[in-house]
Amino acid sequence: MWTTVLLSAALFVSTEVQVNLLQGDPVAGSISALNSQEITLTGKAGDTRHALDQLQSIVFAHQAAPAKDATTLITLHDGSSFHAKSITLTGEKCTVVIGDAQSFICRADSVRDIQFKSLTDEALQQYQQIIAADSAEDILIVQRQSGAIDQLEGIVEAIDGEFVTFNFGGDKIPVEIAKLAGIRLVKPANKETAKSLCRITDTSNNVWQVSQLKLVSEDQELQAKTCTGESLTLKLSELSRLDFASNNILYLSDITPEAVEWTPFLSGNLIRKRLSKVYEPRMDISVDGTPLMVGTESYSKGISIHSRTVMSLRLPDTYSKLQMDIGIDPSMNGRGHVELTILGDNKQLFQDFVAGSDKPRTLDINIVGVRRITIKVDYGKNLDIGDQLNMGNARLLK
Repeated sequence: MWTTVLLSAALFVSTEVQVNLLQGDPVAGSISALNSQEITLTGKAGDTRHALDQLQSIVFAHQAAPAKDATTLITLHDGSSFHAKSITLTGEKCTVVIGDAQSFICRADSVRDIQFKSLTDEALQQYQQIIAADSAEDILIVQRQSGAIDQLEGIVEAIDGEFVTFNFGGDKIPVEIAKLAGIRLVKPANKETAKSLCRITDTSNNVWQVSQLKLVSEDQELQAKTCTGESLTLKLSELSRLDFASNNILYLSDITPEAVEWTPFLSGNLIRKRLSKVYEPRMDISVDGTPLMVGTESYSKGISIHSRTVMSLRLPDTYSKLQMDIGIDPSMNGRGHVELTILGDNKQLFQDFVAGSDKPRTLDINIVGVRRITIKVDYGKNLDIGDQLNMGNARLLK
């Protein structure tokens, strides 16, 4: 008996991860349990449990990389997108070969579009416009020899091998996949998708939006259900990260401002008109187009604002916290002095001066019940010289 237990323990290989929390320092350990509610980690201090609604992400040691030998890209109606080595579609069933030993089966009406080949930037833009447009029928997306994209409406009846069977006006036409950029399938009016629990990225850079999770420890596999209702099994060794931010975090740079008003230090309509585009707030980059920096840290998300700017944001949901790291852009070399005021439903939540000589500061503001945020970046002591305030990771937390 003890031999069997010891052998089972030896065969079980723990998976090390880093868990990034909404608040607090990251936690490292091996996954001992994971379901749709919480994760249990085993570390030096023993077992710790963390509710999934308090997580930003779970990061594995395996890095995502472009899929090899898989040029076909399939996107589901829930936003999942994955590369396929082969695809068969017959009737209501779609079977996809993803890896050497991995297949995925879904309902045909779960598929939004199938892109069969890599496209130039111009052709891809045309392709995406076709995908985004409303249509009462399926669409065959053809790429001409010139590279131009064209479309034809009808019914996609089957995909098998090198051909798509396309019903056009009652005629069933076999079309070579080699001549196609892709297909778009019409979404049934009654097709619903479940709320996403998290987004899974695997090592082949496939992305899965899932509504349920369950770890099967003995097999080192993660069983999940996509938001379109399909069952999915992924090996832990093939996972890159699980992101929960879409449910728990909203970055300010992802919200379209209700209103933005920039006022130049020197008055005049001509100056305002010529420079307003130059000094308007920038999302995820600095005002001058360089990477967004606060102190020595670089941020992929955030806002850069020049004085004097007033920006209002309508919150699409209820949140409890507004957090950000603030500082004058380091390229100003110590110059810059602004007054930052943050209002929630016209009530002052924060007000203070920020100087180029200051160390970076982290703001953590209670916004329970707030539905509109107004950010004011005003002139300080030095006119508007160097007044470029950066807000790294400016985000709302549930």
